[in-house]
Amino acid sequence: MQLAEKIFEGHHRECYAVAGQNLIVKKLKPRPKIFWIRADRFYRRNVNREEYDLYRCLPVTLREYFPSYVELKDDMLIMERITDFDGSFSKTVLEYGRVANEYFWKDVETIVEILKKERLWLFDIFHYGNNMVVKKVSEKVYRPVIIDFKRMGWNSYPLQVNLLFESECRKKFHRRLKKFVRRFKG
Repeated sequence: MQLAEKIFEGHHRECYAVAGQNLIVKKLKPRPKIFWIRADRFYRRNVNREEYDLYRCLPVTLREYFPSYVELKDDMLIMERITDFDGSFSKTVLEYGRVANEYFWKDVETIVEILKKERLWLFDIFHYGNNMVVKKVSEKVYRPVIIDFKRMGWNSYPLQVNLLFESECRKKFHRRLKKFVRRFKG
C-alpha cells in the first residue's frame, strides 16, 4: 500500500490518501517527549485501536452512516474514502459550509436518535464539522458519513471528572450538536 498526499492532520494522527484506491490511512503521530521521558501517560494509548474497536461494536442501525470498509493493520486505521455520485471526493461539513439539504438533516436526526437510544455519547462527530463528510448520493440527496469517531465518554477527556456521570456526557454531546446545527444548517 503506497501512501499519497496528506489529507488531514490532527492532534494524535495524520491522514493520508492511498495511491490508486479509494482508501485513506490514519497513522499515529509519534508521542512527544517531556523532560527526557515519553509522555505516554498523558496521551491516549492508541486512538486507532480505540476507533476500530468502537466501530466493530456499533449498532447495525448506525453502520450506514459510517464508511463501509474499516480495517486495522499494524496500528494504521484504513477506511473507505467517501466519494460523491460524480466520483469526486466528499467534503467535510467544515469544508462544505452550510448544508441546505433536507435529506442530510433528516439523517442527522436519525443518527442522534440512535445514539440517544443506545446511550453512545460520541463527542467528536459533531465537533467543528471536520469529523463528518457530506456525501452527495445524487443532485438532490445528501447523506452524512461519520469519518472520525474516537471520542466517547470520560476516557476521551480524563481531566473532566464530571464526564464520569452519564448526564454530563449527554449534556456535552447535546451542546456540541446544538453548535453544529446552528453553524452548518442551511
